[in-house]
Amino acid sequence: HTYTMQKTFVNRESNHIKITNPIAKTHKLEIFKVLNDYDDTNDYGGDITIDKIFNVAVTADGKNLPVGAKYEVYDQEGNLIDSKEVKELVVPNGETSITYSVVEIKHNQKVVIKGFLESMKFTVKEIFENVSVGYTVSYSFSTSDNFSGTIAENQSTIEGEFVSEDMNTATASVTISNNKNGISTSVPVTK
Repeated sequence: HTYTMQKTFVNRESNHIKITNPIAKTHKLEIFKVLNDYDDTNDYGGDITIDKIFNVAVTADGKNLPVGAKYEVYDQEGNLIDSKEVKELVVPNGETSITYSVVEIKHNQKVVIKGFLESMKFTVKEIFENVSVGYTVSYSFSTSDNFSGTIAENQSTIEGEFVSEDMNTATASVTISNNKNGISTSVPVTK
């Protein structure tokens, strides 16, 4: 929890201080992972199987999440299956490299990251590394009065912001879908 300390002098003669600690509401980000067009042979093509771990980069207010920050992983029934830590992933980019903070997720899992503050902006992006099979990625998200989001025109990233004016706790839900061999399912997104 994040606490805000306010000092108010109650009695200036005795220098007594009244301290109140209102708890700032925090929000959470849920990320779902789905492999569409998946058959029961446990083979999605190339190096992708139902057990493949996908890396998803998440930023908060333009910065990588802190390495070591905690997040939770749930199965598709909503059962907590693991508590993990954000890790660093360095991906070659020509003569340089790009450093991401990533969470790990598998097919039909949900990752929950807590602690986003009011008006905090975030991005979610699946990181492609050593994937030899052609597949497409699409993003969708749920909308609410407490969250606004946009999907990049090239479908490479989703950007969102927590906008709860009444300080209710908000949840942003993002789904990352992989579609085999360029087959894609359209998902309507409304605001």
